[in-house]
Amino acid sequence: MKQGMPRVVYILAAVAALFAAGAVFAAFKRARRIELPVLAEVPAFAMRDQLNRPVTTADLRGHVWIADFIFLSCKASCPKLTERMKGLQARILQKHLTTKLVSITVDPENDDPPALAAYANTYGADANVWRFLTGPIEQLDPVVVKGFKIQYEKIKPIDPDATLVNIMHGDWFVLVDQQSRIRGYYDSTDASKMDALLSHAEFLGRYPGK
Repeated sequence: MKQGMPRVVYILAAVAALFAAGAVFAAFKRARRIELPVLAEVPAFAMRDQLNRPVTTADLRGHVWIADFIFLSCKASCPKLTERMKGLQARILQKHLTTKLVSITVDPENDDPPALAAYANTYGADANVWRFLTGPIEQLDPVVVKGFKIQYEKIKPIDPDATLVNIMHGDWFVLVDQQSRIRGYYDSTDASKMDALLSHAEFLGRYPGK
């Protein structure tokens, strides 16, 4: 014991250290109790992002990522979805997470990489974190519907000469783990679900294979 240092100071320091260790252990136990089901596996795909870089399922393996589905001519729900994704990007960057964001267009005939790049810039997307993907229309059914279990439908306009179509889709964000497995669907309109999504993404990042 150092001269002049009361014994009680050492006792209090030891107690504080024990409390700190207990808090860390309790947090670890809570984290380990998180159980996320494996719902499906993302099928293989080959697309291009807003910078015209090739992106495959294999390129995303090793990363936790969050997907949503949009199309650029959508003026109702898609801008809201993208704003919510922008909010996730801000939180991911603030927390220094390695989670990636992936927005897949369900109108690839019209949404090419340059159009996606302009759209991404509008929302301040960081291309290292948030990628906007487009690909062959033949991939939509096997990837979006059968793979992600997201329903969409093109509705032909009454006027046969019109070129506009509406595409119906949900407001879901999808959590994918490092092994390309779908681990959860989250209602993007519910702030508490968005908190849970980010928490679960962080958990998977810390505990790969869980």
